[in-house]
Amino acid sequence: MLNKVFSWAKISIIILTILIIGVSYTYAKRTCATMDVLAQQLASNPKLADKMQEIETFTQQRILTGRALQGIITLPVHVIVVYSTALQNISDAQIESQITVLNQDYSKTNTDWTNTPAEFIDLVADYKIQFTLQGIERYFDSTSELGLYDSVKSAYPAYQPSTHLNMWVCNIGGDYLGYAQFPGGDLSTDGVVFSPQYCGSSDYDDGTFYLDAPFDKGRTATHEVGHWLNLHHIWGDGACGVSDHVDDTPDAEDSNGGCPTHPHNTCSSNDMFMFTEGQKTRSGVIFESGGPRASWYNATGCVGTDACDGAITYTLLTDNFASETSWDLKNSSGTVIQSGSGYTNNTTYTFNWNLAEGQYTFTIYDSYEDGICCAQGNGSYSLVDGCGTTLKSGGDFGSSEIIRV
Repeated sequence: MLNKVFSWAKISIIILTILIIGVSYTYAKRTCATMDVLAQQLASNPKLADKMQEIETFTQQRILTGRALQGIITLPVHVIVVYSTALQNISDAQIESQITVLNQDYSKTNTDWTNTPAEFIDLVADYKIQFTLQGIERYFDSTSELGLYDSVKSAYPAYQPSTHLNMWVCNIGGDYLGYAQFPGGDLSTDGVVFSPQYCGSSDYDDGTFYLDAPFDKGRTATHEVGHWLNLHHIWGDGACGVSDHVDDTPDAEDSNGGCPTHPHNTCSSNDMFMFTEGQKTRSGVIFESGGPRASWYNATGCVGTDACDGAITYTLLTDNFASETSWDLKNSSGTVIQSGSGYTNNTTYTFNWNLAEGQYTFTIYDSYEDGICCAQGNGSYSLVDGCGTTLKSGGDFGSSEIIRV
């Protein structure tokens, strides 16, 4: 069974027109480590090969039915930043620029999609996926390189991985850009990982971004999220004839990077550089009933807060030093629309909001910079949406904690 899985697992993600991940013909090679990590997972978990084959069988059967999910799939994103230097502790703005790139690339609104060669232009797909930044956690770790094989995930666990796309931003080291976990793996390690200098886009740099050209356009995350969406390398990791199980993607011998010149012919066909309708269909299957990511999708065609009419319940239990605690809620333009302070020690407060469609930022502050729990008492807070899903809960933070709602 192991060899059977590898026969289809050497695979293909096609990244969009202007910058794809893996090789640059004029710069040092950087690589996606997804297949290395998968090999390790298969070796340590004998049941994983069977699970992935089961998912592949389900996927191919559903593709044959011609069914497609309706509406936009909204994917809440939770980012976990682990840093050993100040540079690696990238800004909120840099992370937000990455979410912007993901939304553009997966909705066919990136400015470069129109550069698609004429022979492929009718295949370019709008994935109908919306990424929303729900929260950012930050942790200092003195380890200079966290490496592969999910050590970062063991030390800094995923946040609600059955309903949130977790992104770990940490210094992997070596020549690796990032890696992802395919559907079917352990839920506790589900998500994508990439190094901070490859997160976000220089197109939105406010002068504070930490990026490493030419991998500075946000396409590393686009690539790794594609693996998370069950896409495989079309170049078969260097072997013509290895199927990515998508009919409208031609074989390729190797990855492309930078600004590829068309035509670039390998495996007796021209290479392509964008998401296709066939890949969109393959990814959509995983959200269907019975699929490995079905928990993300509901009858409205949405997941996360978009499916819950903007209803949010904020509960605050103050600690022994309530006067240090304050919070605010800002809309997408940065205007404070709700706030609170001046609380009584060891008291519970509840706030109910009905937010209009849009992006909001909730921030809780502690003026003494030691959070509201643990050594300070039993303080805590939670944000719960109208579907009963806890968007964030906690209390162990420093001066502040930021959550997107």
